[in-house]
Amino acid sequence: MTDTELQAVKRDIETLRADLQNVVRALEGEAAGKIDSTRSKVSEAVERLKQKTQEGLQCASRRAKELGGQAVDKSRECITERPLTYVIGSFVAGILVGKLLLNHKR
Repeated sequence: MTDTELQAVKRDIETLRADLQNVVRALEGEAAGKIDSTRSKVSEAVERLKQKTQEGLQCASRRAKELGGQAVDKSRECITERPLTYVIGSFVAGILVGKLLLNHKR
């Protein structure tokens, strides 16, 4: 290989090195843009999920309050219809619980 050919190969290598550096910089910029875009999309998805979760919890809470209120109203109706039955039932239940607790301590 002659000196001229060697110099040409060196120039080609330097040109190739510069081209590769440009390609790497371009890829870095593109990757950074994609990362920012992906980060933004993930943040938006997280916010939507938070909002839907909060709405679901609020809905479940309202429904639980409604059902609890209905249960209280129904129990009041039943007690109003037969108060003596419920007083006697509560008394008997109290005696049974008391017996169980006394037997458990022995």
